[in-house]
Amino acid sequence: MKILYVTHKLFYPVAGGDCIRMSQMLEGLLHLGEVDVMYIAHPGEGGSLRRGNPAVASEWSLEVGRPRRLARALSTLFNRRPLLVNLYRYNSFRRRLLSVAHGYDRVVLGSLGVAHYCVDLKKAGVDVYLDLTDSAAMNLDNEVNMSSGIRRIWHKINAARMRRLEIRWRDVCRATAFISDVDRGYLAGGQGRQVMVGNKVDLCDKSLICQHDSYTELLFVGRMDYAPNILAVKRFVKNVLPRITASRSDVVFRIVGASPGEEIKRLAVGNRNVVVEGFVDSLDSYYASASVVVAPMFSGSGIQNKILQAMAAGCCVVTTPIGAEGLDMDSGAFALARNDSELATVCLRLLADPLLRCVYGLTAREYVASHFSSDAMASQISDFLSAGIPTA
Repeated sequence: MKILYVTHKLFYPVAGGDCIRMSQMLEGLLHLGEVDVMYIAHPGEGGSLRRGNPAVASEWSLEVGRPRRLARALSTLFNRRPLLVNLYRYNSFRRRLLSVAHGYDRVVLGSLGVAHYCVDLKKAGVDVYLDLTDSAAMNLDNEVNMSSGIRRIWHKINAARMRRLEIRWRDVCRATAFISDVDRGYLAGGQGRQVMVGNKVDLCDKSLICQHDSYTELLFVGRMDYAPNILAVKRFVKNVLPRITASRSDVVFRIVGASPGEEIKRLAVGNRNVVVEGFVDSLDSYYASASVVVAPMFSGSGIQNKILQAMAAGCCVVTTPIGAEGLDMDSGAFALARNDSELATVCLRLLADPLLRCVYGLTAREYVASHFSSDAMASQISDFLSAGIPTA
């Protein structure tokens, strides 16, 4: 089978949840056939997708400079499309895609950024498969609930626009993949086949798993240029950490993740209970020494890779219902807190009980091994493209 995989960016080297998803989807597609890739690139990236994955048959990219991207962003003020659609809508890319699409057995659009091309492909008589991953409408609705003033109005407009588009895309495509049942069920009904394709998570070596021998380390991991992560960290430092340090003054909240802005760096200024690490080459030592990994998410959607990776490392994880989206909340693999007060209470209880932390960590690692293996994702990708296609 010959497959064309289309994305909105070069996703090697893998950094961030969207790159993890696209690289894993590519690996799964390569088990089903020969794969070519098309993507949009920034000038000077100097990267090659085949360098990241030599199994790719061929690649083609459209290089788009900053002025052109800015013009596309500004078009959001004058049309009825959300910003994330306008940013990646280029006629030259569309023409190239339409000129080659009929030469493939499957055309897979691999991200929200290129989802809008499904309409053009369908009009051209091409069956399209869309990996929407998260429900974009649900993500934006969460942003509406967590914002106020002008930001709330802006998010509400974008949410309404995205909801209309997501319904249209879902109905146009031969099949649409979501990362969790929660995302898949957000806009129920409609035409088009809807399937779940979860991420895979590799278990680290047992010598690297969390030791549960620290009593002071609260760890947050995630890209710090991602709005839901920024909100989570700021809210935790403002509303949760003071309740914890009132009882445990020695606790350190360590923030690890690429691209922390000034508003995040300022959280550690004059506050000995907060440390901003920024990007690190390896998370192994941070997971191994963490008392509790906190994921206090109150916005965003989809399964959180940062939670799965911490669970795979045998860490004790505390998160919120939004952070636990797509996971079994009754699994015993993580602790759940629904508000700031509960987050503080749960963290204090776990900091004081290393045995309980160890139980959570062992259960978490077993849960990831059972539900997020390579075999599970490969089977789901096969079902996404067409039931009964055997994997290689």
